[in-house]
Amino acid sequence: MSDVLLLKNRYKTIDNLGAVMQAMLVITAAKSQKAKKKFLYASKYLDEFSKLLNCVHSTEAPKPRADKKNLVIVISSSKGMCGGFNETLFRAVRNHLKLTYGSHEAYLLGRAALKIERWVGVKVFAKDVEAVRSPSFLHISEIADKILKWQMSTCGEVFIAYNSYKSMLVQKPNVIKLLPFDGVGSDDYIVEPSASDLYPMLLLHYLESTIYKYIIESELGELNARMLVVKGATDSSKDMLNELRIRINKARQLAITSELSEIVSSFEALAQGEE
Repeated sequence: MSDVLLLKNRYKTIDNLGAVMQAMLVITAAKSQKAKKKFLYASKYLDEFSKLLNCVHSTEAPKPRADKKNLVIVISSSKGMCGGFNETLFRAVRNHLKLTYGSHEAYLLGRAALKIERWVGVKVFAKDVEAVRSPSFLHISEIADKILKWQMSTCGEVFIAYNSYKSMLVQKPNVIKLLPFDGVGSDDYIVEPSASDLYPMLLLHYLESTIYKYIIESELGELNARMLVVKGATDSSKDMLNELRIRINKARQLAITSELSEIVSSFEALAQGEE
């Protein structure tokens, strides 16, 4: 019965792992619904705020230097078990760096983004793991302030790389420019005291809101990617359990048949001894 016991122990282990995966699937689905609501609210707010910033946009932007500098904000996942979520993003960042003129630095947000030094080999300007793990607007405002100071001192361009949310099954890596802000001016709002006075403050808030929105969007894509991975693992565990049930039954039948054969052989030996 040793084979049967080994198969039963393996069955129990896989069954326990399947139960854990099932619970993780339920929790991830609930988090995904919550993140989707936050993403929709952030998108609506940023759309309206962009119109206001466009209204007060300063056309006297500083000219870029000869030694053009670029800063790429990379938003990755904070945890694993999300398939190729980060790898596709890193490839998009690598392609962007190849096609963009000038020197490059990276602001890494998320634990997985720390691997980009090995993937891409770009110089790291700063790292922040907690910004993605537990995003708060206060924390992100500190990041935005640091980025804006970098842009003002270098007159360089700031890009942000993230996985955009398309659907539950699709997360597409995207790299877009944040700074300098490309506005064309508008008269939709009456601004007081003046556009020049309000522009620096509104630009900082725009940067805060944009980074927050893309962190939430990346989190939503990460959760959906993890749901697919966990669901695949759950389905695989069910298939493995069905296969193990068959193997256990076969092993049990083989053991019973072997024991019956031994009993019959012993009975026949005793009968021949009596004769």
